[in-house]
Amino acid sequence: WGKGGARPVYYATGAPQGLGRFKSDATGIANLAGRSAAAMALGAQASATLDPAFADRCRQAAHTLYALGRAKEGYQQGNSYGAP
Repeated sequence: WGKGGARPVYYATGAPQGLGRFKSDATGIANLAGRSAAAMALGAQASATLDPAFADRCRQAAHTLYALGRAKEGYQQGNSYGAP
């Protein structure tokens, strides 16, 4: 812990996460999936003429992420309120 030390990693599962008694209030992953889907859609638009194959992969990822957000509506919270 501290400067240069280990940091916890939280996976986007939609379930409350945290260390010990400090749990988040996560209820889903729609907020995270939506932002990621938007980034992939913008990537598809930006690369459409330069690299159509890459643009198609970005577009497919955007659709997958959007569907994931619809399936797990709510928000993902990586840190908990009141944690030290």
